[in-house]
Amino acid sequence: MLPNKSDFNIIEESEIISVANYRNNIPRKSLGYKTLIEVFIDFVYPHLV
Repeated sequence: MLPNKSDFNIIEESEIISVANYRNNIPRKSLGYKTLIEVFIDFVYPHLV
C-alpha cells in the first residue's frame, strides 16, 4: 500500500494500476461479498442478452 500524502508524480504508473486492481478485487460486505467487477457484470450482462 501507499503511505498517506504520497507524491504520485514519482510513482510508476504500473504500481498505481497494480494498487487499483488490488483494491477493486476485494469482496465488499455491502455488495454481498462480491467484487466490484462481479457486481458490474451481474448488472450489465442481462442487458446484453
